Amino acid sequence: MDGTIAGKMRKTRDNVDSRKGATMSAENETGEVTIRVTKMACEGRAQTVAEAAKSVAGVSDAVVDLESGTVIVTGAPGAFNRQQVVHAITAAGYPSS
Repeated sequence: MDGTIAGKMRKTRDNVDSRKGATMSAENETGEVTIRVTKMACEGRAQTVAEAAKSVAGVSDAVVDLESGTVIVTGAPGAFNRQQVVHAITAAGYPSS
């Protein structure tokens, strides 16, 4: 094992990268993710959020629930990236996480 600082940093980076990969695949292994969205108060805004989510490659549907402030995004397992959907919704003017 490399005991140098560079070796320790490389090992830490590899562990973090492997955890990121596991998280990414686990969160979309079913092809469905739920995203919390703020500032949605009417059907018009909900439609904008759904359209933003569906603009992401691999997303086949997006169903908004105004009451809970969420959108359920579906597609083939592993076909889309959750962070890209969050970014698209946020870019449309509706902060999401």
